Amino acid sequence: MKYHLLPLIVLSLFLSGCFTEKSEIRVAGLFTDNMVLQQNSNVPIWGWATAGSSVNVETSWGEKVTASATDDGKWEVAIKTPITKSKEQHLIIKTSDSTITLSNVLLGEVWLASGQSNMEMPVSGWLPADPLLNSQEEIASANFPAIRMFTVRKETSFKPLDDVTGSWQITKKETVPDFSAAAYFFGRALFHELGVPIGIIHSSWGGSPAESWVPLGAIKNIKGFELIPEVITKASNPNIPFNLWLNSMKLTLWDELISTKAFHLADQRFSEVMQPSYDDADWDTLSVGTMSKLFMNDDFNGLAWYRQEFFLDKAALDDVRKLFLGDVQDLNTTFINGQMVGRVESWGKNTIDHVYDIPPGLLLEGRNVMAVRVIDVWENGGIFDVPELLDTNEQLVLQLKETWKYLPAAILIDGNFYTLNDGLTGIQQPEDDRVPLTSHTPTALYNGMIAPLIPYTIKGAIWYQGESNVPRYEQYRTLFPSVFNSWRTKWAIGDFPFYYVQLAPFNYNGSPVEELRQVQLETLVESNVGMVVTMDIGSVTTIHPPNKQDVGKRLALHALAKTYGKSELVYSGPIYKHVTFDNQQAVVAFDHIGGGLYCPDEALAYFEIAGADGVFHPAKATIDKGNVIVNSTIVQNPLMVRYAWGDKIKTNLFNKEGLPASPFRTKKL
Repeated sequence: MKYHLLPLIVLSLFLSGCFTEKSEIRVAGLFTDNMVLQQNSNVPIWGWATAGSSVNVETSWGEKVTASATDDGKWEVAIKTPITKSKEQHLIIKTSDSTITLSNVLLGEVWLASGQSNMEMPVSGWLPADPLLNSQEEIASANFPAIRMFTVRKETSFKPLDDVTGSWQITKKETVPDFSAAAYFFGRALFHELGVPIGIIHSSWGGSPAESWVPLGAIKNIKGFELIPEVITKASNPNIPFNLWLNSMKLTLWDELISTKAFHLADQRFSEVMQPSYDDADWDTLSVGTMSKLFMNDDFNGLAWYRQEFFLDKAALDDVRKLFLGDVQDLNTTFINGQMVGRVESWGKNTIDHVYDIPPGLLLEGRNVMAVRVIDVWENGGIFDVPELLDTNEQLVLQLKETWKYLPAAILIDGNFYTLNDGLTGIQQPEDDRVPLTSHTPTALYNGMIAPLIPYTIKGAIWYQGESNVPRYEQYRTLFPSVFNSWRTKWAIGDFPFYYVQLAPFNYNGSPVEELRQVQLETLVESNVGMVVTMDIGSVTTIHPPNKQDVGKRLALHALAKTYGKSELVYSGPIYKHVTFDNQQAVVAFDHIGGGLYCPDEALAYFEIAGADGVFHPAKATIDKGNVIVNSTIVQNPLMVRYAWGDKIKTNLFNKEGLPASPFRTKKL
């Protein structure tokens, strides 16, 4: 009998599906398990559902709200959050026939962290060139279930996006290596002091200039960017020939290939390229000396496969244990006989000669095949040394060929990879007036990595950026405030706190970093901002100082004192206040002297004064209570003073709480 009933049941289900539309629902990408919501606030929760459907949101702390999806499917509710500590909560979001449960939710303090590489630098560091101070100890001791981080996937866009990709991660030794170090240490310091859950939304991109983080409505008002709206309108037109060509190819996102834990192919067409049986007879050839034939100084960047075969006699098999691949620009994954022997597809190790271990038994008597995937992202690229096989004592056994077979497999455009169907043949050139979509494109990172976060409730923001704007420091005077003031306007939650890091000492090779630091100093006139000085913890050998712990702590000091009311804390080092010129000397006064000015050395250094000719000369400087007295026998009538005016100077003026003074220059004549 049940066999006769089954068709009737199936028919009934089919008919019900035909006449009743299921009410689908989803939430924005920021709302995941383990998230942190801002406590003691009205927090927006939003997503998408079938147009017209009713969406109910219920929380474990007793809130119940309802919204209706608009014609375009968007829904949004506001949920009241109480003051709480670390009790786990949950949210249930449902329509008539769909339910989403968000678990292990905490209510606490939420901050946004943004900027360029010094904010992006992870707790694991970028080895070997850019290590983080005590990285392994920090990772091993990371066990803070109440500190969570959401890292926004890198995304560029000509128009504001409505969603992001990522997930909230709980702080533990398995997850913290990938956390933004500066943001993590900031959050950890807040947690230790406040004792409440801390959520950090990390959205940064190494090398990005400030204009990438400004929305269109604000960027057009800044000198030098007046034509950006017109330029972006043209570039984003899907019907121009170049965009039609791009859209005809398979797209692979940047972060699907670069800095991933596992190796990924750009296209399954290349799945057998590393195998000895693969037929590369149709590939072109080039030599180590003619790599520019492919990766031509930014005329072409992207991904290519290189192959060569080599032959070994039986005697060599017992000795060969290493492959010297040498200099590869910029990234590579290397296979021998189909097995991966080395992979460097993340930043830090890409600047060294590559030597890879060869597992015992992998090499064969007779024919062997090596395949290398090279990813070039700027300027020239390729393999620049003739590969060598080495024995266990790293003595040369066999030099391989300098000639490679090669196949251009993907072109890098607008920060992503597009699979090539016919190699270099048929590549479409962009229109002359088309602006590329990259992390340097004005508005591109705001659109892709900030706009989709709004209106997620945050307490404030921290920022570490400026290196990419050093040559245009005058423009930065208006550009930098436009970043945070435009964010404040878009978030519509008032002038939320914005705390930023002044650039640290580094050998900038003559670039006017001193001028940009001065602009950062003068930005302190803006509402509800604060600046962390790092003149004592920089590194002249790397633009990514290893000591991110103190960066995070100093950012947290600003937040604790200025945002959380701990007014007893000294949160800043000495900041130039004013100068008076009297009796052939300059008397410089400072704010934020704390317990008093302090110099750990025998004498203050790096003070200079100038007279009417504007030429600065080294000067003697002494501490006199809360002032610094500056004079020079060369300058009889000083009219200007400056301090720490150099790219790689490590300063020695502090307050007694150990916070360094900011470089400064008094008003120009």
